[in-house]
Amino acid sequence: MLIRPFCILPKPLVFLRARSASSMSTRVPIPTDMKIQLTDAEDRICTLLDDCTKYLLQEKAVSVTCRIAGGWVRDKV
Repeated sequence: MLIRPFCILPKPLVFLRARSASSMSTRVPIPTDMKIQLTDAEDRICTLLDDCTKYLLQEKAVSVTCRIAGGWVRDKV
């Protein structure tokens, strides 16, 4: 089972924690070493998506980005 980086972002990601109206911009720092443990099935899905994006770029000159979002991401984090 591989451990993949959680995500690679072009600039630092900052979550905002909801509080009272006077402190709505309180920033919560994100750890620099973010990794999640994937199951074998999840790893196969990610590998398939990675392979598809590489194929499209090399064979069809189409640049795409695959992203996994929703409840699965929330539950993994």
